[in-house]
Amino acid sequence: MIYFVNNILLYLLTTKPKNIKLSLKDQKLLDNAIQIIIDHLGDESFGVDELKQGLGLSRSQLHRRLHSITGLSTSLFIRSVKLKKAFEILKEGNLSVSEVAYSTGFSSPSYFNKCFHDRYGFPPGEIHKQKIAEIDQRDIFSIKDRFAPEEGKKNNFKVPKLYFYGLGALVIIVLIIIFYISLNPLRKNKIQEKSIAVLPFKNFSDNPDNQYISDGMMDAILSNISGIGDLKVISRTSVEQYRESTKPAKQIGSELGVNHILEGSTFQDEHNVRVTVQLINTETEDHIWSESYDCEFKNIFKVQSQIAKSIADELQSKITPEEMTRIERKPTLNPKAYDLYQKGQYYLVNYLQKRQDKDFYTSKSFYTQALEIDSTFAAAYARLADLYWNRNYRIEYYSDSFMDTFLLLTKKALIFNPQSSDAHRLLGQYLFETGNPDQGIIEMETAISLNSNNATAYELLGFYVNWIGHWETGIPCLLKSIELDPFSMFTAIRYCFIARAYLDLLDFDNTFFYCHRAIEMGQGNPAALSFAYWICAHSNLVQGNREETLNYADSLSEYNEISALRIKAEAYCNLFQDFEKGTDIFKELTERNPTQFNYRHRYAYALWETGKKDSAKLLFEAQVKEYNTELELGRVERNDPYYNLAGIYAFLGDIDTAIDHLKKHQFTSGLEIYAEIDPLFRNLHDNLEFKEIIQEAKDEKALLGDKIKNLVAEDF
Repeated sequence: MIYFVNNILLYLLTTKPKNIKLSLKDQKLLDNAIQIIIDHLGDESFGVDELKQGLGLSRSQLHRRLHSITGLSTSLFIRSVKLKKAFEILKEGNLSVSEVAYSTGFSSPSYFNKCFHDRYGFPPGEIHKQKIAEIDQRDIFSIKDRFAPEEGKKNNFKVPKLYFYGLGALVIIVLIIIFYISLNPLRKNKIQEKSIAVLPFKNFSDNPDNQYISDGMMDAILSNISGIGDLKVISRTSVEQYRESTKPAKQIGSELGVNHILEGSTFQDEHNVRVTVQLINTETEDHIWSESYDCEFKNIFKVQSQIAKSIADELQSKITPEEMTRIERKPTLNPKAYDLYQKGQYYLVNYLQKRQDKDFYTSKSFYTQALEIDSTFAAAYARLADLYWNRNYRIEYYSDSFMDTFLLLTKKALIFNPQSSDAHRLLGQYLFETGNPDQGIIEMETAISLNSNNATAYELLGFYVNWIGHWETGIPCLLKSIELDPFSMFTAIRYCFIARAYLDLLDFDNTFFYCHRAIEMGQGNPAALSFAYWICAHSNLVQGNREETLNYADSLSEYNEISALRIKAEAYCNLFQDFEKGTDIFKELTERNPTQFNYRHRYAYALWETGKKDSAKLLFEAQVKEYNTELELGRVERNDPYYNLAGIYAFLGDIDTAIDHLKKHQFTSGLEIYAEIDPLFRNLHDNLEFKEIIQEAKDEKALLGDKIKNLVAEDF
């Protein structure tokens, strides 16, 4: 159903009246863009950056022009051209599906299959079973043909206003349908029919240290059924709260939004294990299926796959051949390696929850030992990579060898299991963080195509596409991650990510709404509370609300004194014009947090206003060097280097350089609003080009906001 609705939406957003004639300028852009994509068809690394360079446009210019002509984002435009070409090659029948996938620049046949099916409604391998003429007629992505002007005909066609009103109404209806079908995680009365939560398994052996075996069995079954696209499966992190719970099944089902739960237990001796499971309907609380399995530990994988298939049968869920292959795949042929891996899993979960060094080193040791026994154990490589990222991300952030070890581990995981959803998700993280967002999106989408219940992949895809300005995709992804993982330690942070997206869109009402949702969910979670209060304080700062900024900064100081001081220092300088107090706070910040540089240009401004211009100039120069280094490394995070460089150059009187940097900046965090009161830009406040840049950014956000507000605003 969701694919059907998405196709309707794409049709509405990309189909224009038949006789619309493009300007010569737009026609030339389309011709050149398509030709550049065709010229690089087999290059899987080709993306937005390469296309913008070929056309001589900035990323934002390219996106705006393509979107105004076709209704598509740049990434989707590139993909649509590749898929159109793939369709033509498949019609000829000379190449296999895999060969066509690689020859048209897709990173894997599985990802190509998903994209092709989403677009045409059938797998690429079934192309010769279809009526090709009908498909050609309904191919909404025949961009060049659809917009080509008819020779010899004068086009005086005018689009009726009613067309656009009707189009807008239909888009809103479709968005509402999408929201109510699948993307509202808080509606308890709309539970997906085929949905399940696997509760923590109990350890009934005499040895309490065998709990890791029970947890491992639960994880394995959860992993197997999560890969069944016909099922909605709740993540482990959200079911942990029910480990010792006595709540009835009906209440658990209502809280998690599922109509089935699986309970289980294990009993182990030296060589054997008994696994007992029972499937419960949460509405009626009937035990609709139960089974016990006795096996030697070395045959545990067979039991795990049998349980997954039995669950699917009971829920009448379809398992595709590809899904069955993944379910039946043994992670390792060595029982000892698997036992060590399960122990590593136990301590990895502890480390992610408590961040204690002992758990990190214990988990790492078990994974390493497992790989010493079986060097082809893909899952162990992936978990080591996960562990490494969580431990060393910030430590290596500015290093030339940033995440090299992580990348090596991830690639090994993919070598030994190309179908690993988590490994594709990990590679996607790396690509985003090292300046290759288009390939990062592909890897994240591949991860989701391999496991449609991968809440972490949805979260990270949502976070990263918001980061690059695709909020219409990012917000639904974040909501989906909450739907699949509603009560984990990450839920409050995900609400913060949504609040941050609304801040980017200049929708301050929803910004504060989701922040307070995060505060409600984040009690006992200092990281989430710190993030939420920072967003609230910053949102008031960019709007020029002086007292509100300080009030939220005071709340923030309970969880993150450094961030609170940073907000207060800027507020005193920029909003209160109290430069002495601002300078004192900036000085304290520098002493307490010597490695953080992102606020130093603000400190320089405060020094300048207190008469210390030589010191201010030196600090400005140091900041320019830092931001340029950040841009060269491609690790800009959300530090807004172009905005900050533009502010420095504007303040120092280099107007042309300031404008050039501002054109490259993709506005986020409400900086369109802030730029109009930001004293660093005071030499530009009357500049017409500056005003045009700011107004264009505001208009773009207003358009995006209108498109998505009905998708996510209800019931929150």
